[in-house]
Amino acid sequence: MVMTTVNGRDGKPERKARPAVHNLIFVALEQGVKQVRDILKECPYYVYVYTKPNKPQEWCIIPDSDMIDLRLICDLSFNEPKFVAAEECELKVGHTVRVTHGPLKNITGKLIRKNKKYYLVRTFGDLGVMVSVSRWCCEAVEEP
Repeated sequence: MVMTTVNGRDGKPERKARPAVHNLIFVALEQGVKQVRDILKECPYYVYVYTKPNKPQEWCIIPDSDMIDLRLICDLSFNEPKFVAAEECELKVGHTVRVTHGPLKNITGKLIRKNKKYYLVRTFGDLGVMVSVSRWCCEAVEEP
């Protein structure tokens, strides 16, 4: 979700939440990939499954721990995340850090500076998320 400003009924601007990515559904992969493929083949609607950029035959599967981070980092109650393409995030220069304080505590990502602000950047499949953070709440971690 992202916050946008729209004109209300009385003509005054109002802030409203709207989906950042339309028509995106995350599915828990409790069965094997083969069984889910068979189910999707029978679906009467066109379904596009994200695949790995360098391996178009492999599905992009987000591990449970990353899915929890994605839900937390996209929460609008404390920050307004910015959604960008994963390729754009990979082009940014920055150090890998771990957040030590606040609602994003223990989340790791790349710390970048843009427009005199610091952002924590995480990529999930083909989606990149940037959240404003204080650099003082981050500690450097060794890159894997």
